[in-house]
Amino acid sequence: MSLQEKLERLKIRNEEQGKLANSDISNSCTGGGCHTGP
Repeated sequence: MSLQEKLERLKIRNEEQGKLANSDISNSCTGGGCHTGP
């Protein structure tokens, strides 16, 4: 898998996490990634 593909998958996953965060305030996303919790 190329670096470009990895970046694309990461971007898609971040967008999906962002949608979840919109409906769940307890989600906190940082530069290290998204974490679900209180």
